[in-house]
Amino acid sequence: MPLLQDIQKAAIDAKSDLPTLLRMCKLLAVRLGSVDFEHWVDSELNGYSEWKGLPEYRVLSVQSFGNFVGSFQSANDMQISLSILPEQFRETYRHAYFVQGISALVTWRTIQMVVT
Repeated sequence: MPLLQDIQKAAIDAKSDLPTLLRMCKLLAVRLGSVDFEHWVDSELNGYSEWKGLPEYRVLSVQSFGNFVGSFQSANDMQISLSILPEQFRETYRHAYFVQGISALVTWRTIQMVVT
């Protein structure tokens, strides 16, 4: 089977793993001479060097929660409103940036499936 057909088959096969699919895409990128495609595949496999410029699908909106203790009362798992944070910290608590390689996501997802 030609490489492109192998990639298409792996993309729709529920038993196929993403790192293997991406490695096939890397081979295709090299054969096509597509530097941009090869760079994207490398970044997906090995991780991105920084959070700036990440693809949108790797930026997650998140909420922060905390436990608070006072003199006479406490509150657990309360959502922290971003408006109370200084402006320079708000972005840090508004989004999570997944810069790791795809293997980290696959490992995390497997752990989550086992735990839940």
